[in-house]
Amino acid sequence: MQHFYELFQFVILSYFFSLLLKTRAQLFTVYIILIVLPIFLLARYLIDPNLFFEYNLLETYLTTMPLIVYSSMHLYNNLGEKSDFYYGNLGLLFYLFTSTFIFLFYRLLSVFDLEEKINDLMVNLNITLQYIKFGFFFYQWKLIYFNKDERN
Repeated sequence: MQHFYELFQFVILSYFFSLLLKTRAQLFTVYIILIVLPIFLLARYLIDPNLFFEYNLLETYLTTMPLIVYSSMHLYNNLGEKSDFYYGNLGLLFYLFTSTFIFLFYRLLSVFDLEEKINDLMVNLNITLQYIKFGFFFYQWKLIYFNKDERN
């Protein structure tokens, strides 16, 4: 299920950021990556179907890093001006960056056979990060639907 979740998240958020990004070069980048990355991942699973049954850190990295870049581009585009989805974007950027770091760190710990000692801590930290992300989302939702005059 992890493979479907990451690919679905990548496709949906890439589309979302394609609606928010402003320059033609940024949109071209989003569309190229949106086409090339799923084809690359599908080719990997067709070549080696056993990859489908194991955790794939490369897939996590490849589907998350473009989203972090898109989110950063959206923040950069809106420096000093009112921004749509500012807090939602911040929450998403914060969560994607920290959760990717946690997954990479967990993989490093598994290389040294330390993941069993820290597994519960990593899971609880990721759950806490999810709650923080949802806090940003709910605040953004509040600004959009209840306080239209307090938007950034």
